[in-house]
Amino acid sequence: MLQDLRDAFRALRRRPAFALIAIATLGLGIGATTSVFSVAQGALLRPLPLRAPERLVLVWETHRDRKQARNVVNPANYLAWRERSRSFEALAAFTPFVANVTGLGDPVRLDVGYVTPSFFDTLGVAPASGRALQEADAQEGAAGAVVLGHALWQRYFGGDPGVLGRVLTVNGRPTTIVGVMRPDFRVPPRAEAWLPYRPDPAARGRFLAVAARLRDGVTLAEARAEMDTIAAGLAAEVPERDAGWGVDVKPLHADLVRDVKPAVLVLGGAVLLVLLIACGNVANLLLASALAREREMAIRQSLGASRLRLFRQVAAESLLLGLAGAATGVLVSTWMTKALLTVVPPELLALFPIGLDGRVLAFAAGMGVISALVFGPVAALHAARPAPVASLREGSRGSGWRPERRRVSRLLAGAEVALSVLLLVGASLLLRSFARLAEVDPGFAAAGVQTFEVSLPRASYPEEARRARFFLEAEARLARVAGIEAVGAMSWRPLGLGSSTSFTLPDRPAPAQGAEPVADVRIVTPGALPALGVRLLRGRGFTTEDDATRPTVILVNEGMARAYWPGQDAIGKRVHMEWGSPRQAEVVGVVSDVHLVALETAPRATLYWAQAQLPNDFMTFLARTRLEQPALLAAARREIAALDPSLPLARPARLEEVVSETLDRRRFLSLLAASFGVAAALLAALGLYGVLAYSVRQRVPEMGVRLALGALPTQVMRLVMRDALLIVAGGALAGLAAAAFSARLLESLLFQLSSRDPLAFAGAAALVVAVGALAAALPARRASRVDPAVALRAE
Repeated sequence: MLQDLRDAFRALRRRPAFALIAIATLGLGIGATTSVFSVAQGALLRPLPLRAPERLVLVWETHRDRKQARNVVNPANYLAWRERSRSFEALAAFTPFVANVTGLGDPVRLDVGYVTPSFFDTLGVAPASGRALQEADAQEGAAGAVVLGHALWQRYFGGDPGVLGRVLTVNGRPTTIVGVMRPDFRVPPRAEAWLPYRPDPAARGRFLAVAARLRDGVTLAEARAEMDTIAAGLAAEVPERDAGWGVDVKPLHADLVRDVKPAVLVLGGAVLLVLLIACGNVANLLLASALAREREMAIRQSLGASRLRLFRQVAAESLLLGLAGAATGVLVSTWMTKALLTVVPPELLALFPIGLDGRVLAFAAGMGVISALVFGPVAALHAARPAPVASLREGSRGSGWRPERRRVSRLLAGAEVALSVLLLVGASLLLRSFARLAEVDPGFAAAGVQTFEVSLPRASYPEEARRARFFLEAEARLARVAGIEAVGAMSWRPLGLGSSTSFTLPDRPAPAQGAEPVADVRIVTPGALPALGVRLLRGRGFTTEDDATRPTVILVNEGMARAYWPGQDAIGKRVHMEWGSPRQAEVVGVVSDVHLVALETAPRATLYWAQAQLPNDFMTFLARTRLEQPALLAAARREIAALDPSLPLARPARLEEVVSETLDRRRFLSLLAASFGVAAALLAALGLYGVLAYSVRQRVPEMGVRLALGALPTQVMRLVMRDALLIVAGGALAGLAAAAFSARLLESLLFQLSSRDPLAFAGAAALVVAVGALAAALPARRASRVDPAVALRAE
């Protein structure tokens, strides 16, 4: 075998152009495949760095009438699950939130996880130093305790091991640092620190995530069955809270990567198609090379070389090409992987480190060997076929293009065309879907709007009146800043997280328990909707007079008015909802629909409540301004500090960037799929060109005879073009048939577009046919310009 490899290396060195083209082609295919594998093995295949992660699950509530596969959990239900369930050895509740922290220099706001003390034990993780949270930390009146994330510890304390025992002020309360977590742990995904949480059984609403560890011997199906029974019991016991609600249990890892998996699988399928096309190209190159070397192989066989020896010789060349392509692919994947990370949400990268490692390198080497096994046998089998007499006779006059070998080459080219059509149909579907999504009107004017968040700690602002007064005063101060045209505050920034709740209409028959309609809820100051550019359609907006001393009023969106009061005026109607306590309000205005959650999600019924009448702890300021972001933030910090110097400004962002970021993953996925599709079409065109060019070269005598007997050059061109278009048409039809079957796999990624969209199919086929015709044009032109005298003299 070593001798075969040495001979193969010398043979490839004698044909550098052939070797470079084959290695570059394979390098592109293997590099793309390796980069997708590095993302897949990091995010989908690598186990979480927790004890027995396969037994960790997330437990969600579900509703029979609402299109939600998962919903956060009511605290009382979590406590009931913990008492009644026997399928889990431990349960823990947590919720992502924010905290204002002083003692780290300037006041900062951190993303934190409020967790029950059982959280770390349930997940099976221990701090790198210090201790985890304990039951005593969550008791009423207990001293504050916090566990720092590793990144936070490094950023603010420089990795100081003496940080344990230091006291920070968290949300206005002295809090002692009791531990520092490992660098590979961040659950919830954005959490920078963890604070103790004690569930209140009297709390209304649903806002907790629940993690659990299955007992040994308990299956996921058994846990689901038990939780269904518990949920049915709670619905019967507390129908006003749990009627219509159920439970679902999902593996933790699968739940974390639920949004990443479809994109990675689609890209994985795309790059495998590109790799197959690359293998087809190299197979045709090797086949052409084997045909050109038929005389050499015939002489070897005549001198006693066995078929196995000849087969091994060409197979060794294939193996060298595959390994060299793998090495090139590793280099290609180093920069392609960085681009692919766009499909992975940034908050998950801390949980799933992605990059080159031993597994990725082994995968690249394996793909090189597998690729050699895909394209190598075609040429190797032809090289080992026993036809020395015919080959020597044909070699004497330069023709080794026998019909069966021509058919193999044409089939390979047709297969490449089919695969490229399949890939281009998928890319076209994704691009057309993205174009439709990008055209969606968000319902607000994002240009010129900048945002930042302010959160009020309950310890410093225990009274609702103080919280309401703070945000009204902050809005008034910011409105006086030169360069700010309009400003207001909203409980959640558009196109992100939000709040929703069920509601009823007092003038309508009460729906069955658990069947109440649901509306998005936003708490706003008077200037918020005007600053956002939301149009007032009827009635009036909020004013500073809408405070706690006046009757409670709300605004509703046009979609809600149309759905619940068709043919009527919504102004003056009343709405009831539970929000900490029962609340009822009168509709005083109707505003235009806004995509509050996501552009691909249709606007739901929306209730806007006045901040002064339903005070919220945290608000996002929306400023329509001519100021650049640094100038605006400097002015905002000055005005907020004048009211409370301990409050930080968090998550500054331009609203235009927020809208663009919501499209980033779809945009990147579409463009990457399109890039792979174009690359596939070009590779297929190169394969077709190679087949036709070699065919024309082998058929020069035939072309000379045709021209000598009176055939016109245009007729010779048509002959070659007809052969090419037959290959392209056959491949295109096969590709369209495969696409019609497989495009259904993309349905979850498409927005308002059928997976059988005729324009996508027609566009992909047209592009491949056009590229194939261009690839055939040059060989056809060469065939038409053959000199009959020269061709016949050579014959």
